[in-house]
Amino acid sequence: ARSEVDAEGGERRPAGVRSANNVRELYAWVRAAILNGKIGADEPISQSPLAAEFGVSRTPLREALRMLQAEGLVVGELNQRMRVASLTAEGIDSLYAARIILEAFGLLLTIPRLTAAETTRIQQTLKYMNAHNWIGDRSAWEEHHNAFHGLLVMHVGTVLGSTMSDMIANFQLRAERHRRLYVNSDPRASAIAAEDHARIVDAIVRRDAGTAVRSLSEHLARTALRVLAVRAPDFDAHAVRNALRLVTESGSGDAAALLLAANAM
Repeated sequence: ARSEVDAEGGERRPAGVRSANNVRELYAWVRAAILNGKIGADEPISQSPLAAEFGVSRTPLREALRMLQAEGLVVGELNQRMRVASLTAEGIDSLYAARIILEAFGLLLTIPRLTAAETTRIQQTLKYMNAHNWIGDRSAWEEHHNAFHGLLVMHVGTVLGSTMSDMIANFQLRAERHRRLYVNSDPRASAIAAEDHARIVDAIVRRDAGTAVRSLSEHLARTALRVLAVRAPDFDAHAVRNALRLVTESGSGDAAALLLAANAM
């Protein structure tokens, strides 16, 4: 499909999206508009004007919105209406608590199964992230950051099947919106994240599962608390704190404790 330039943000706006393959282009544009705040939280999505703007029927637009709904970025209402999902403190708290438990368990399963090539791939992805952060290419950094967190739990599906790996991937996608809020509001965010990521990779290279799991959990908890400090400074993030406590008090390597917590998600 051809594209048009959005005069406000310089983003590429798909036009004439008609085939099933190009639904993802439409999905990607609307998703970026939500993540960047161009379409705000709780804002209704008027399907007819949006379809007309893109030069498409409502069918591919509905398919794109269903993809966003599965990701938790939009919610359905009566009469097939859609709106952008709310940004609530409770939602952020519960989402990151789930990520801490599930990804800690996933990393614990992954580390002993990593090949040398897979470990190198994790290291290389971290280098790409740091390089793109240095030159200020946020789009490329986001791409490699998402890949990095996926690689940390790459063997979950091998051990437990696709249900658990799909759940983790979905939660990671849902968290992107909240994390961007923090990154855009704190100039120190990228440097702090880089230090966290380096500690995780260093522990993985040394096959120190306990330190790696603890470092990842603290990284996710720190991000959640900083997001909440922006959104709801007085909110008590009890779910995140309890999840972090469970991981750290289990010795960061207690598979049984993490498995019980993961099954409760």
